[in-house]
Amino acid sequence: MIQEDVVNQYMEVPLFINIMASEDRSGRSGDHIPFRRNGSVLASLANSPDPVTCSYTSRQAGIIIRFDQDFNQYDGFLVGIRYNKSHSHKFDEVKYFASAEELSVDLGERDRFYVSVSPVKDGYRGQFSEEFMVNLLSVSTLGYASGVNIQPNAPNPWSDHTSIRIEHFPEAGSNTGELIVQDLTGRIVWTKDIVLNPGENEITVAEKDLHAGVYFYSLRQDNQRSESYKMVKIK
Repeated sequence: MIQEDVVNQYMEVPLFINIMASEDRSGRSGDHIPFRRNGSVLASLANSPDPVTCSYTSRQAGIIIRFDQDFNQYDGFLVGIRYNKSHSHKFDEVKYFASAEELSVDLGERDRFYVSVSPVKDGYRGQFSEEFMVNLLSVSTLGYASGVNIQPNAPNPWSDHTSIRIEHFPEAGSNTGELIVQDLTGRIVWTKDIVLNPGENEITVAEKDLHAGVYFYSLRQDNQRSESYKMVKIK
């Protein structure tokens, strides 16, 4: 290739490009298919982190994902979820989680899923792992199992303020926690200590708290993180 034979000799850090032409599902979310059909190829950036290997344990209405390697080397993880009944080759949902030893993923009321995990480091997403099939043990109320039920913020996108609603079930979990907001690189940019009352709670994020941009927020309780939700702050 011209890159390796000609260009790299003039670069302080050589760049290598991997071309993937096969259409297997390992390592991708299906969004490459339209590009392939138009005659394009897929280039994998050398900066992208290597794929992760992991295992999972089923729980009521979800799974616990554990990693075989050191999770601290990554800023976070993307979890791609494909519903069995959707009959799709693409992910039906992708969730972002901050880096943690275990990821608690709520899956809802469907009985079978296909799940894949991609690491995120320094703003780059790695390849998705091979999919693994998940059969839930049983179905229960999503929020009650973990003690809280976090709703997506509204309005979203927002400019002057946005509200995050958190429903708390006192019989199932702690009433204290920390709301954490991170930017796309995983850097924590805003936090708020909260005390949850039984039932619905509303947390407000004001214009002065964040600059314009894309963020992910999650709730930390007893050193465990909830799944992350995406918010967009506009000018």
